[in-house]
Amino acid sequence: MKIKPYERKIIVEFLSNELCMSDKEISGIFDVTRSSITHYRKYHGIKKPLSIGRRGELICVNRLRKLGFTVDDMNIDDPSMPYDLLIDGKIKVEIKTSTINKNDDFSFTFSNAKKNGCRLNERVVELENGRTVKKYSYFADYFVLVGIELDEINFWVIPTDYYPVGTQSITLKPNSKSVFKNNFGLLKED
Repeated sequence: MKIKPYERKIIVEFLSNELCMSDKEISGIFDVTRSSITHYRKYHGIKKPLSIGRRGELICVNRLRKLGFTVDDMNIDDPSMPYDLLIDGKIKVEIKTSTINKNDDFSFTFSNAKKNGCRLNERVVELENGRTVKKYSYFADYFVLVGIELDEINFWVIPTDYYPVGTQSITLKPNSKSVFKNNFGLLKED
């Protein structure tokens, strides 16, 4: 069965915006290249959904404001800053976001692929496998890890110097009894 052009637009829009599928995932359905879907989406005015990272940042901003914190979103206020949020005018926060995976846990990535072109300096190191990782404690005071499930949001507030420099990723279970889970009080102690 051949899909009519107006149906294709509806399908791509639904897959992109409702199911939050990437252009690469959609291209697999239509057996075309990722760039074909990207161009198609742009030509037809189909907006790309928020990235998982940006969704996590906005969820975190909302939660922190509900808890009474003053939150500056650096992606809007000053994108040149090397951290995501400024809490109460002094506490710098880096947000990492993950969705629940097939193992029923969250995997938060701290490293970047070599192709991302991160410049090496005293605050960014290259690992043996060619990936780069920031020395996050130079840039921010805390991580807020945001774990997104279908019907629940999980938060872990962790000092950036808690994990050793070079940690590429960490895995957490939703039911983690970690001292850091939902511990927004840490952000008031600085």
